[in-house]
Amino acid sequence: MEPERCAELILKGIQKGKEEFVVGGMERFTVFFNRIFPGLNRLIIRSNPLQKLKMIKSFFGIK
Repeated sequence: MEPERCAELILKGIQKGKEEFVVGGMERFTVFFNRIFPGLNRLIIRSNPLQKLKMIKSFFGIK
């Protein structure tokens, strides 16, 4: 992600008054997944995380 785009998203979150928000691409899914399945998330992150996260993301029907 370009630094300018990251800064835009951070400013947008602050302007909306959100106390917590996530900026990123595929990484955003890991935050959600970690809240539900923290142990499984650790296993996924250890070995080839992007491929496994894409598989899990498609399983849940998330675009």
